[in-house]
Amino acid sequence: MLTSVHEDNPVLFDVHRGQMTEAGTVYIGRLDNLTGVRKKRLRGGLWVGAEGMVYDLYDPVVHEIERDEIPADWRRICAVYFGFTNAFACLWLALDGDGRLYVYRQVYG
Repeated sequence: MLTSVHEDNPVLFDVHRGQMTEAGTVYIGRLDNLTGVRKKRLRGGLWVGAEGMVYDLYDPVVHEIERDEIPADWRRICAVYFGFTNAFACLWLALDGDGRLYVYRQVYG
């Protein structure tokens, strides 16, 4: 695999001066304003998938934590989506004392 970055493009980066060109500053500035999968692909050069995703801002590094025992006094909720627009999903959630929801089980299909 050949890795390439924006700094490899002479239109965007002047390697002799070691800085972005005027065109590079404008273009990279626009890419820096992107979010989610588009930013990861177009700015970060990562091969990440968006096809079929409902929530393209979902990032396992940010949104997933290590499994832990859920305290017995936390409120439990079950949410079901029957799949009229997107796939069927059933989530089991726990609500902590600070109002944060934790998905601890899911069925998706």
